[in-house]
Amino acid sequence: MSNEQSWKKVFSSAIVALEATLAPPPGYRFSKQSIRALKPFLPYCLHEAGGGNFIWLNRDYKPCGIATDEFVDYAEYPWVHVRKDEPVAIRGSFWLFGDLNPPWFSKKDAARLARVMKLILDPGLNLRDTKGQAFGLLAEDWSNSKWGCTPRQEKGPGSYPGGIVTAWRP
Repeated sequence: MSNEQSWKKVFSSAIVALEATLAPPPGYRFSKQSIRALKPFLPYCLHEAGGGNFIWLNRDYKPCGIATDEFVDYAEYPWVHVRKDEPVAIRGSFWLFGDLNPPWFSKKDAARLARVMKLILDPGLNLRDTKGQAFGLLAEDWSNSKWGCTPRQEKGPGSYPGGIVTAWRP
């Protein structure tokens, strides 16, 4: 199995788990604790892994699926590596959510992460287009957030380097 297929399976599994938590069976309610339990499995960022390649990391900067406080060598987790020639790596490193909107804060934030992950899996997504689909979804979610933040696409102090959402302005 290629690395591309591997990280996509990790993403697909995380989406299934996230959506199952978002739509609990009858008699149960949405639980922020259930989303927090998924934290090691949910991608937070695409991070440089050396040689121009990248790796999907969770919020603790461990490879997706790894729950440890110990140091990890990213090279030991090839199934979450992204080759530099894969479409998702076109923009370089980027983050899927920020400190103000992690998926365990609210049902809306969890649903947003699931939508963003599905977008990344979409083979037709053009991440070179900064005014297109990915920016549109994120701009809509950020501008309507309870934090009153809006994304901007230019780089500057405090911006995420090369990210889908590169910065916020109050």
